[in-house]
Amino acid sequence: MTNEQTEPDVFGHMLLDTAAEENNWEITELDNGLVSARSAEVYFDGFDRWPLCEQIAMRMVRGKVLDIGCGAGKYSLHLQNQGHDVVAVDSSRGAVITARHRGVRQALIMPPEALPGELGLFDSVIILGGVFTLLGPAARLQNVLAHLHSLTKDDALILATVGDPHRINHSKPKHSGRRTRLRNGLPQVNRIRLRYRQEVSPWRDYLLLSEEKLAEVVQFAGWELQDTVADNHYYLAVMRKGSDLPVGTFRTTPTV
Repeated sequence: MTNEQTEPDVFGHMLLDTAAEENNWEITELDNGLVSARSAEVYFDGFDRWPLCEQIAMRMVRGKVLDIGCGAGKYSLHLQNQGHDVVAVDSSRGAVITARHRGVRQALIMPPEALPGELGLFDSVIILGGVFTLLGPAARLQNVLAHLHSLTKDDALILATVGDPHRINHSKPKHSGRRTRLRNGLPQVNRIRLRYRQEVSPWRDYLLLSEEKLAEVVQFAGWELQDTVADNHYYLAVMRKGSDLPVGTFRTTPTV
């Protein structure tokens, strides 16, 4: 999912090519010098190949669903087949085109901050597949969550996979450690970018949050961390809308 539509749509081009049955590789680069690669087919995998925490999230979804950072639409398609009314959004044009071609009925090109109230109120919001880590910095994340508060019903849930700084090991930097540093004792890799063929995306914030820090961050936007499920490098965070929390105070944030 890209930050702005004016950026090169590297992610979208990769999904479009992969949907055309090309075998492609997604290469991610961290600004501490680490590079990793994986097959782009992961964005098209069926339910049985998903991480356990994402399978659990699907079973917790209820009612009308908002899929943020929908990518190629695998979560939306699964939920549609389960009978849910789903609205999928991604700021990558290529991702949304891919999702539509694969059968997602309602897929919109826009960042989550721009979602209009005309879409109606949602019962569940899913932010899966690592998208939550790309909603940083913390001030932006809290703005997104506060906006979702206005778009959801009183008993709504957010189901998100969150990068755990205690489990993700981004050691052995090429550089001095200037870009990979500790904040409040928790490691956070500041920037990440995507490479695909000859294209390179801009650097983006990459936000890792412990369960304790996530609970602090989300409460300032009107949400309560209700439960977590650990799974490899990520954990599933179950956030419930807290109607009695002071929405509007999210700009006074803890240091993240």
